[in-house]
Amino acid sequence: FTLSVEPKDGGVFTRENVELSVTGVPDEGFLGLGLTAQSVTNIGVIFMAVVALGVMARAAGPMIEVRKEAAALRRAQQAAALEARLASGDTVDFDMDEVLAMPAHSPVPHSSWGRIFFLYTPFTFGIYFLVYMHRRAEELKQHAGLGPGGTNHLVMMLIPGINIYRSMMFRKEVIELEDMTGHQTAYRSIGGALLWLLLGCIVVPGAGMGLAIVGALITGGEGALTLLFVVPGSLIGPISMFYTMFKLTGRQHDSLQASWARFFQAQG
Repeated sequence: FTLSVEPKDGGVFTRENVELSVTGVPDEGFLGLGLTAQSVTNIGVIFMAVVALGVMARAAGPMIEVRKEAAALRRAQQAAALEARLASGDTVDFDMDEVLAMPAHSPVPHSSWGRIFFLYTPFTFGIYFLVYMHRRAEELKQHAGLGPGGTNHLVMMLIPGINIYRSMMFRKEVIELEDMTGHQTAYRSIGGALLWLLLGCIVVPGAGMGLAIVGALITGGEGALTLLFVVPGSLIGPISMFYTMFKLTGRQHDSLQASWARFFQAQG
C-alpha cells in the first residue's frame, strides 16, 4: 500500500509518497491445521452435542427394554389367566377397554405393525403391503362376513378415485368389527386423527423449517454451527410426516388385532 505524508509548512507541493511493504507468515491456526477460532468453537459444540445424545441414548435403552419386558410379562400372565378361566368353563365378561392377547387357536396371526411398516414393506418395495391389504380384507369377509373380500378390496384400492371410497368403507367395516366384539379403540376417533395430521404434517414441519431459517440467519449461513440448525430443521418435517402416517395406519392395525383377539377368545 502507499502512505502519503503532508508536512505542516510545505503545503501540498512538498508532499512525499512513501511506499511500505508488509511481509509475514499467515497464522497456522489451532494445532497447525489452519482452523480459525470460530471453526474450533463449532467443532466443539458439535462434539458435545454428539456426546450428549450418545449418553441419553445409552441411558434410555435399558429403561425401554425393561418396560417392554414388563409389558410382555403382563400380557402373558393375563393370557394364561384367561385361558385357565375358559378351560374351567367359567363365563368371562370382557371390559370395553381391556386389551387381550391373541389366542393360540386364532386363525388370524398376531403381527407387529412396526415390522410391517418399517421392515417388510420397504424391503419388498411395497409388495408385502399389497399382500397385507388382501389378507386383512379376506379375514373380515371370511370370519365376520364384512366387506367384499380380499381380491375385490385389493383391486378397488388400486383404482384411483375408487380407492378413496373403498378406504372409507373399509374403515366402516373395521369399526363394525369393534362393535361386534364390544370394544372401542382410538381408531374410530376422527378428531384424534385430524389432530395427528395437523401436528405431524403442518405444525412440526413448519417449526423445523423455521429452525433451519433462523439458524442460518443467526450463524450467517457459514460454519459447522450452521449445520446444527439447518440439518435437523430440514429433517424434522419429513420424519414427522412419516411418523404420523405410521401412527395413523397403525391405529387401524391395532384395532383389527384387538377385535380379532376378542372375537376368537369369545369362541373359546
